[in-house]
Amino acid sequence: MRVKSIGIFIAVVVVILAAGVGSVQLLKSAGIWNLMQPFTVTVKNETDKDIVIIEAGLVQGESKVALNRTVRSGKTYKFKPDLNVQGENGVYMTHTNADGETVQTSVCGYTESLSGSAKVTVGDRVEVEQDCY
Repeated sequence: MRVKSIGIFIAVVVVILAAGVGSVQLLKSAGIWNLMQPFTVTVKNETDKDIVIIEAGLVQGESKVALNRTVRSGKTYKFKPDLNVQGENGVYMTHTNADGETVQTSVCGYTESLSGSAKVTVGDRVEVEQDCY
């Protein structure tokens, strides 16, 4: 009897874990998972030279964070800007490109909760894929 109870217990645990994993996958496929995550910026340097990320900040207001982070050629850097958003706002990132030119890029055009993500690809031009809330 005891072996049967242990077997049933293990089966129930497996079903619960599978349902949990399935729920996360469902949330991800529906795009809801990203809504619940802190805002993250992923910068991919596709140039043949290093770039320097100087800062990230809110479009309206004084909240910004200095990064001074070098992203080597061909490398990727991910960060979560620690910004204080209140109400409607947007997020920018400033970097220095290979020619020494400072470039400011909108990485989230609209946010109220500073959640979601942005993927920034720096190459011949800067491309941003925004999925922020």
